[in-house]
Amino acid sequence: MCGLIAFGPAQAASAFARGLSEPGSTAKSPVCATSVPPPGTGSNVSAADADSLVRAHNDARRAALQKYNPALALVSVTWDPKLACDAQAWADDPASSAGGGLHHSSRDTNGNEGENLFDAFPGPARPMMAMDPSVGFSWMAEKPAFDADGNAPVNSGAPAGTNFRLWGHYSQIVWMSPESATTRIGCGFTENVPVAKSTGWILVCRYAAAGNIGGQRAIPPGGGSPVPVPVPAVKPPFPPGVPVAMAKQNDNLLTALAVDREGFLNVAWVVGTEPWHDPVRFGPAVFPPGAPVAMAKQKPDLLTALAVDKQGFLNVAWVVGTQPWHDPVRFGPGVFPPGASVAMAKQNDNLLTALAVDRDGFLNVAWVVGTDPWHDPVRFGPGVFPAGAPVAMANQKPDLLTALTVDRQGFLNVAWVVGTQPWHDPVRFGPGVFPAGAPVAMAKQNDNLLTALAVDRDGFLNVAWVVGTDPW
Repeated sequence: MCGLIAFGPAQAASAFARGLSEPGSTAKSPVCATSVPPPGTGSNVSAADADSLVRAHNDARRAALQKYNPALALVSVTWDPKLACDAQAWADDPASSAGGGLHHSSRDTNGNEGENLFDAFPGPARPMMAMDPSVGFSWMAEKPAFDADGNAPVNSGAPAGTNFRLWGHYSQIVWMSPESATTRIGCGFTENVPVAKSTGWILVCRYAAAGNIGGQRAIPPGGGSPVPVPVPAVKPPFPPGVPVAMAKQNDNLLTALAVDREGFLNVAWVVGTEPWHDPVRFGPAVFPPGAPVAMAKQKPDLLTALAVDKQGFLNVAWVVGTQPWHDPVRFGPGVFPPGASVAMAKQNDNLLTALAVDRDGFLNVAWVVGTDPWHDPVRFGPGVFPAGAPVAMANQKPDLLTALTVDRQGFLNVAWVVGTQPWHDPVRFGPGVFPAGAPVAMAKQNDNLLTALAVDRDGFLNVAWVVGTDPW
């Protein structure tokens, strides 16, 4: 699969300076077809991404104030659906991405709105990529060039190569000049458009009032002693103690997933000894707050995740290499309790298998082979488990998966599958000493030994094990 376009800022993104000439701009400039924008965000941008874009803009503005004028109060931005509708209209116009390039709308007919452009390939579109400083051609990646110029006035007298061309996206993001402070933003995107010599997506963000005005600075200069920036009372994104899934994507990259208070999946990651990247929200808010997530490595550089949404359907999300995560896709019948626990393990080099307990207490198995779609869950065995009870699953040897679950009477049950045979119905063993549906941990100790741990009703750890084909 192709990677993201990693060419220089002038090709990968384009900034619009009101009052300054921009060679190559087209005369055509569509805006929203009506003064009343569509419901929601006003564009293809999801509510989650709109919230993230606003938050990222305000975080950048807050940091710029602290550096250049700490005594000045923050001029924040809010989302404007009409601006978003205008941005969507230009993103949808083939003129904006003609020839695989980036082309600004005309200032004369777009209502004097500021404009930032961004494109990349392949899809799907990820609006927040434009605000990610780790992406070398993002808008935020221009901050070092802006800082090197020391919040300089926009130079309207220079020929092509004027200073705003080096940092104009970033300066529009943080534009708080009192002559025309930007206080509203709105963005839209379109997929399957020409990008360079490939096919990708284009993001358009509009700003009011427009920034990058000749002779003005993005941040008004100030003096005197810095004023401490008040720390807003921010509600933590996650419910206390939510489960977190984590897996190794490649030799130096760990990835973690968790569901936040509003039901969105969030991804965080770390590369080598760098600090962890803050969680990034993606996809629709379809999960119960803090719902558990299962995640496994399907093949080199491909991670797959499963979670049960509010309607009891399994949802799959995935990521390949350094691409963004794909939004969750619902499949199968809605037979599970909302947010039910899911177990997932790799059975062989190309086969992932998942287990979950449905509302009636039956084990269900779902699976995927290579790039095929996931097979809908298939119920098996007796309905002896609490609804949505957690399942432990591990690979005992090549092609053999083993699963453990605690039934309603507190007994451990083992189920297993060999190759492409059907799963063996759960078999109860040991004394009934556990709380109904208690969680179990299981891992492979050596090539033929599986070991499991669980806490009984009296609070003691219990260990069980199996060697080869012996009974547990």
